[in-house]
Amino acid sequence: PERVAALRSRYRGGGLTIGLAWFTKADQEQGRGIALEQLEPLSMTAGVRFVSVQYGDHRAALAAFKDEAGVEIFEDPSIDQMKDLDGFAAQLAALECGGTTYNSAAHFAGALGVGLRGATGACAPVTMSCGASSSSSGASSCAYSSSWGSSCS
Repeated sequence: PERVAALRSRYRGGGLTIGLAWFTKADQEQGRGIALEQLEPLSMTAGVRFVSVQYGDHRAALAAFKDEAGVEIFEDPSIDQMKDLDGFAAQLAALECGGTTYNSAAHFAGALGVGLRGATGACAPVTMSCGASSSSSGASSCAYSSSWGSSCS
């Protein structure tokens, strides 16, 4: 709770605080990530502070994106989700909403019940349900679903 409160305080900028993740190393051929440039329409959003919840070091790409698109996406150097899962969970809990591809941010947000905008378009706490697969391997498949339907705005 204390770490969440400290991160909320750090991220607040007078408006809505939204976390963003745009990339996953897994299954790139399936198109589960987007190019950072596709987030350029965010430049039309006033009163919002964007926070990167993307794993890895993207400082150079985010600086170039800010120069080109005029959108600042804050990358918190105190959070390394590859080494500090508690910190990453606190970061997600400190946000008011988020948008993500299906990477670790989506899975953690689902586990925490943190609002995110993903494939459903809803910004709501999400739950994950797993069921038997129809694939020949018999592996189970999991999907997130909204537990309520509010919007991010």
